Amino acid sequence: MDAEAVGAGLPAGGGLTPALARADSGDDASRALSAARQASVRLAHLARRMATPRMSQVPPELRDIVEAHRDYHPRADIGALVHAYGVAERLHAGQMRRSGDAYISHPLAVTEALAELGVDTTTLIAALLHDTVEDTGYTLDSVVEEFGGEVANLVDGVTKLDKMRFGEAAEAETLRKLIVALARDYRVLVIKIADRLHNMRTLDFMSPPKQVKISRVTLEILAPLAHRLGVSVIKRELEDRAFAVLHPAEHARIAAIVDEFTAAEQASGLVAGLVARLRTGLVGARIDSEVAVRASHLFSIYKRAQERARAPQDYTDIVRVLVLVDEVTDCYAALGVIHALWRPVPGRLRDFVATPKFNMYQSLHTTVVDDSGRSIDIQIRTLAMHRLAETGIVARPVGPGADGARLEGLSWLHSLLDWQEDTIDSDEFLESLSSDLDSDEVLAFTPKGRMIALPPRSSPVDVAYAVHTDIGHRAIGARVNGRLVPLHTRLRNGDVVEILTSNLPGAGPSEDWLRFVKTSRARVRIRRRLARQRRDAAAGSGLPEGAEQSGRRDGTAVGGTGSPAGDTVGGGTSAAPARLLARRGVPSLAAVADDEAGESMPVRLARCCLPLPGDAVVGFTTHGSAVSLHRRECGNATEVDADRDRVLVAAWSAPDVKTFPAEIAVEAFDRYGLLADITEVLSETSVSVRAASTTTSEDRVAHARFTIEVTGSEQLDKVLSAVRRVGGVYDCYRVCQTQASPAADPPARAVT
Repeated sequence: MDAEAVGAGLPAGGGLTPALARADSGDDASRALSAARQASVRLAHLARRMATPRMSQVPPELRDIVEAHRDYHPRADIGALVHAYGVAERLHAGQMRRSGDAYISHPLAVTEALAELGVDTTTLIAALLHDTVEDTGYTLDSVVEEFGGEVANLVDGVTKLDKMRFGEAAEAETLRKLIVALARDYRVLVIKIADRLHNMRTLDFMSPPKQVKISRVTLEILAPLAHRLGVSVIKRELEDRAFAVLHPAEHARIAAIVDEFTAAEQASGLVAGLVARLRTGLVGARIDSEVAVRASHLFSIYKRAQERARAPQDYTDIVRVLVLVDEVTDCYAALGVIHALWRPVPGRLRDFVATPKFNMYQSLHTTVVDDSGRSIDIQIRTLAMHRLAETGIVARPVGPGADGARLEGLSWLHSLLDWQEDTIDSDEFLESLSSDLDSDEVLAFTPKGRMIALPPRSSPVDVAYAVHTDIGHRAIGARVNGRLVPLHTRLRNGDVVEILTSNLPGAGPSEDWLRFVKTSRARVRIRRRLARQRRDAAAGSGLPEGAEQSGRRDGTAVGGTGSPAGDTVGGGTSAAPARLLARRGVPSLAAVADDEAGESMPVRLARCCLPLPGDAVVGFTTHGSAVSLHRRECGNATEVDADRDRVLVAAWSAPDVKTFPAEIAVEAFDRYGLLADITEVLSETSVSVRAASTTTSEDRVAHARFTIEVTGSEQLDKVLSAVRRVGGVYDCYRVCQTQASPAADPPARAVT
């Protein structure tokens, strides 16, 4: 398989472009086979030329585009393309670019880049016309009349919004419009990135501040979008050109390192020797293949150096070996040959053939150590996979009908469309978009096997909101690979995540979640819910059933989460549950205070000790009209505060409340499945878990805290007894803050 055969059908720069000298195969049979394949490709190319005769009416400026287009679409309607060029040339007549070139040169350059990718005729027509509506008197209605609604939709999708109307937000809103149009037709984004590619190639004619602004949006938004569509051949050039503008010194330094490495390799021939040995091994295994060396583009080398916190210094930083085979089964056979020749690096084998990336990329990746002790990355893929890796969504066949170009299987887009509707502020939209387009990903799975792609360092909360907004709002815990974990746990590739939810009316997100969630969908949904809670609290009105209750209401304190000053003295006994309760609130109850008048007054359960019916309690006045109830043994009940007056409570009741929060602590010898067994027991005792937190000491003693919902002291006693019977548990007790000590101090035990 010859290099030219491999690159055939790919746009310029999309085939194999080795930065290092290639070793000669030396195998006569292989060379003969490669020559035969090359001749076959050239004959097919000639046949296409003969099948569609040249049309004399094709303008000279359009001929290269037509030739490239015929390589992919021999039966294309060239007449429509010529007509579109004529319209664009007439409308742009007299307009000039800052470079001094006629403006029509820009649509032609964009169209040529797309023709080399292999897009369809409709896309090329839209590319020729993409600036006519924005920069001339041409209207979308005219586009519909002359070229049809499909072309008009593409042109409209890439048309910028009026700066006079949107002001500073015009750029952000134009990107938002692009995202929405992308949902209808991926070709809108393909035209846009080709448009930006030519603009980056002619960026020298812009002012320095304008260069920086354009390059930043290119690097943070458009290049990642190109990556999401898998159009790597354009994405690489966009990144390198933006990198050169934004970080010129680093760009020059990385380029010098690559030049030095290339010169050293040409002198030593170490990589060339490895390639020759690999070719021999593949021929011996009767695997028809092509092996070449490819240099990483400069920005990827720079980014990898930033992640590794060191300068590029070895093969894995700069080059990789690419192996192309004919069939999928040959990929795995070639992998076996490679691992038989060199020792693989543990943990570096990644199978993107069986599990493609979010942009449909497929390949086998492995890292091996050569005889000199140096590591080198090797990628194995088929020819079809290689074209998909270079041109992405363009390489996929377009289905029948006008909507055949719709995106399928790119779940990241659906998530992006979902949260953008709730982001009104333009700056927040750009920030969220940049964050959501992180090129890396973590693949998590639901218990039913659904795969969810997430940014690095994502948490179970991100998974919950990816599944459904309501699941995210009601999340109280998670099991990762069968083990109970905190909601802020960082997920790793392949984790199976089960979300534990609460059906309580007060269930809802915590503001603390904003500190660790990574997806824009989760962040926007949480902020929206919290903002609604604050508005409802300020208005003093009730929330709809199922919504989170928040905010303190003066005088009644029903469902309030705002804490009186006396309630937080000494801190909570468990940081995570205390924060959770601080935002979800505890029930307000009707109590009878022994103030000689025997009048009833609204009360609030103190979060530090969470009294239950039947507990001996003491009350304290608060800034509102409600009385804060503490258990008598609570440390905060012994504190004297000038702003608080003690109220003797003879009795209290809650006729409208069925369950009450209680916090328990568990101490046990750590073992696999311990928390799963505890939560199973809690479920069997018919209690709901509001919050959970766990720690394990160096001597392998597990300390767990659970905030649960019980009907009263009797059910709590049953829960404590049941948990004590779990294997490995040597104590379980009700938590109570018995002194006003720092939160770091261990809580005292309260006898129930």
